Amino acid sequence: MTVKDVILTLGVMLGAGLVCQLLADTFRAPRMLVLLGGGVLIGPSVID
Repeated sequence: MTVKDVILTLGVMLGAGLVCQLLADTFRAPRMLVLLGGGVLIGPSVID
C-alpha cells in the first residue's frame, strides 16, 4: 500500500461521509443511521 492509496482511501471516506450527512439533512433522517448505511454500501469491497 502506497501513500497515494492511503490518501485516496481517506478522501473517499471523507467524501462519502459528507454526502451521507447531506442526504440525512435533506431527508430529515438520523445522521448516524445514514452514515452506517453508507459505510455498509461502500465497505471494504469498494475501498480496495
